[in-house]
Amino acid sequence: MHHRKKPSLHPASIPGKAVLALPVGLLFVRRQDMEMQLTSHSKTETCIATLREGRTARQRYIFYRGTMAFGNWKRWLLNVVLILAIFLAVTAWQGRNLVSKQTPAPSFRLPALSGPPVALEDLRGRRVLLYFFAPWCKVCDLSISNLNWVRKLRGEESVSIFAVALSYTELQSVEAFLERNALDVPVLLGTPELLNSYRIRAFPTVYALNESGNIDGSTVGYATTLGLWWRTL
Repeated sequence: MHHRKKPSLHPASIPGKAVLALPVGLLFVRRQDMEMQLTSHSKTETCIATLREGRTARQRYIFYRGTMAFGNWKRWLLNVVLILAIFLAVTAWQGRNLVSKQTPAPSFRLPALSGPPVALEDLRGRRVLLYFFAPWCKVCDLSISNLNWVRKLRGEESVSIFAVALSYTELQSVEAFLERNALDVPVLLGTPELLNSYRIRAFPTVYALNESGNIDGSTVGYATTLGLWWRTL
């Protein structure tokens, strides 16, 4: 019986071409492994670069938003300052011809819309706030109700507050104005002579008088509650 000889795996038993092909195959596999490692490393670097770029872009965006917000805030503040400066300039220009401070206030005796007449001489010894308005004045419509708040903040014993109607042709227009603007202070009916004596050229015009009956301050245009209250101190 013949026994078939098992093939040997010893290099000497492998044909020459196969021996040469073995290292080449190993090199090919090793090269593929290296290429896969390089590709993996390249992808990792790409991901890291992408994350860095995303973080940088986000930082730039946050910085941009912060810069824009700061710029808007500066622009808003500049606009407020500009509007305030224009308002003060216009107010000063309108009040340039008013009766000077520390001079005696022109005397008057005026009828009240309800109640007895009021004479300025009877108000000596207390501060007086005179708010001159016209029934057709839109700014008066917006600001005259501030007198009610001043009345609540300052007692009648410390300051007398009057709304004085001027530049009207009929009593009905004054009454219609007061229907739109209910007041908690007396309303006096002024005359053209009073308008001239206090040099009123625009409405509303406000005068503050001290306890001696001298003019302590004046303003033209919209008057806030704080501004009116400050003039009564």
